[in-house]
Amino acid sequence: MAGDMMVEPKASPRYEFCRICCRPYDASISPQCLRHAPEDAAGSPVDAPAGDAIISASTAARRANNRLLVLGLGGLALALAVLAVWASGIRELSYVVPRENMTSGTPEAQDAAASKQRQTLVPERIPLIRDRERSDIGTFYMPAPDHKALVISPGRTDMVAGQGDVETAKNEALQRCRKAVAEASQFNNNPCYLYAVDNTVVYERSYPPMPPEPWLRSDPRIERPFNSKDLPFVNESSRSSIEKNYPNARSAKALALSPRGGWAQAARNDSPQEAARRALEICGNVQGVACMIVAVDDKFVVPIASTVKVTGFFQPAGNSSIASRMRDDVARRLADAPTGWSAVAVGAGGTPAVATGAADEQSAMDDALAGCSQRDQSCRVIAVGPFSVAAQLPMAPSPSTRRANTVCSEERNTRSIEARQPATISFRNESPMPVRIFWVDYAGSRVLYKEIASGQRYDQSTFLTHPWVVTDIGSNCLGFYLPQEQPREYILR
Repeated sequence: MAGDMMVEPKASPRYEFCRICCRPYDASISPQCLRHAPEDAAGSPVDAPAGDAIISASTAARRANNRLLVLGLGGLALALAVLAVWASGIRELSYVVPRENMTSGTPEAQDAAASKQRQTLVPERIPLIRDRERSDIGTFYMPAPDHKALVISPGRTDMVAGQGDVETAKNEALQRCRKAVAEASQFNNNPCYLYAVDNTVVYERSYPPMPPEPWLRSDPRIERPFNSKDLPFVNESSRSSIEKNYPNARSAKALALSPRGGWAQAARNDSPQEAARRALEICGNVQGVACMIVAVDDKFVVPIASTVKVTGFFQPAGNSSIASRMRDDVARRLADAPTGWSAVAVGAGGTPAVATGAADEQSAMDDALAGCSQRDQSCRVIAVGPFSVAAQLPMAPSPSTRRANTVCSEERNTRSIEARQPATISFRNESPMPVRIFWVDYAGSRVLYKEIASGQRYDQSTFLTHPWVVTDIGSNCLGFYLPQEQPREYILR
């Protein structure tokens, strides 16, 4: 009987789909479509400072395309699809966070991530990546055959399908992502996250915390050219990194700031809204807290104080200098504020005054201080725009800086809140003409209570959160007042 014949196995063809010419090619012979060379990256790498952790993505040294295996093998009617690397690059998006501030998220967020049920993949919900990558996942990955895996990293996706088993698909996708990151050695802190296996989400991290929408507001009155020197409460290392990376990044781009001093940059997006979304997601992904968009393209889009020192994000709900019963109202009024500059002042008794819609920083602070001085003593500014500020000494505007009806401007944003803590407010009319006393009701409307002749006094029982307005006979506002815990008399001259 003749001996067994030894036959050297022949490598099976591995067909992949070229997204440029829309034809399959044998990847076992060539790693790329012979008709097309990979697109070279543009620009030079940017060095990262030693003290920061940088996460970045942009035009890489090579840009491989998502590929779909479409050639039928043997007599099988099922078409196989193999999706490979979509690399949108390693330079155009960067994330810088001081290492001492890095966190994997709050305990609540970690618990939510640990207990999160597996769910069907929805491309539109995938964080960190561009909209066009989300679209590619829906077009190429979702209908591709099992076994497959999807890996994401800031600014890139890696997709593999049609493998022999799930573990092979996962390992292949992760290796491709990590290799691309390692080749861009100046940005080797990019993480690669396994996001989906087949069409099921297996993402182990919680989704990045995001601030309330809208994330962007168009307001020419507060916009000004971007200058890294004007960025608040970032250390010098971060400021230097931002100066190297952000001005030269390609639009549409956005810069997000963390309350902990970290920052994230997303560039080369299709729209400012996409840039803002990705910058916030990348920032929140590492910091574990919601961040704020401070710049879009080459301009600041939030008011940043220049006459007082910015110390952090202003959060009324946790501000101990504001009386607790009034914190929610301050937050509401700032959220509903019109365009322009805003400021918050507070007195020694914890009574706040909110000024909104001002034309500039100084006007906002003057308005807030004038309103506070009508209700409390030793008033000082504690916030300008979305930021808390440090006032070294209690401040009050001089008479020469107060404008007519400055205090009255607060009436349009104020209403009575609750009727819990009784108070008494008194008015003495020392002016030569009669005045009218109005209560501002729960809908923000005036309710006439009393007309006071010249030389008369009027005492009114009320509640601490019920505002009052004094007008002339023609109902033109002369003053806006809020009761105090201790009875207080206001003299009208």
